Amino acid sequence: MPELESIKLIPQKMTRLSSEAEHHKIAAKLKAMSDGWDRREEKTGKRPKEAFDYSFGLIMGKELIFATLSKDGDTLKQKILVEAEVVKWQ
Repeated sequence: MPELESIKLIPQKMTRLSSEAEHHKIAAKLKAMSDGWDRREEKTGKRPKEAFDYSFGLIMGKELIFATLSKDGDTLKQKILVEAEVVKWQ
């Protein structure tokens, strides 16, 4: 396992504007995804291959921001964009 000093989180800001309500709906979907990974890990004793750590938030009430390991950045960004579209049309 790499030492914490060797792990670099790279925050990425999305230019998409979002309301606080949209942010909460997207965050709830991401949390459900993460909770599913945790349940599988608890059952099997192994972290699912597709699981990764991330942070997701809202800046100044309008800009979405996220952080994850660089190798997982595109995956997380895509999940956020998909959920944002779902929220937009609800």
